Amino acid sequence: PLHTTYNIMEVKMLKKNVIDIGALLRRLRKDKGLTLLDLARETGVDRAHLSRLENNKAEYPPSEGLLVKVAKATDTDSHQLLFDNNKFPSEIVDLALNRKEIFDFLSIAFRMEKQLAASYWEKLTEELKELQKNSP
Repeated sequence: PLHTTYNIMEVKMLKKNVIDIGALLRRLRKDKGLTLLDLARETGVDRAHLSRLENNKAEYPPSEGLLVKVAKATDTDSHQLLFDNNKFPSEIVDLALNRKEIFDFLSIAFRMEKQLAASYWEKLTEELKELQKNSP
């Protein structure tokens, strides 16, 4: 479950792909009441590297693995955090590549993306959530 939520300004920034990833990571950490050292211990990631990421001084953007670890340590939805950083969870890619019916569904969704209104995508998402809730 998603315990940490983004405020409306952050959502707008994410949509425009101009989010300050360092500020987001810092906010997630601080909202959880963690120091850099605490987060380093919980994630197994070097404190100095986390500091460079938070200050946008890292040589490269955070990896999928690092974002998943930070999400877990901060009670944040890992898929949302990956999406917000223009990364697609590898487990979803693997699933799509290994299950033809899922690949076919995603392929059709991709082709129809611009033809369907946002409200229709939201309706499909809600139906899937309902199926998930009612499945054994």
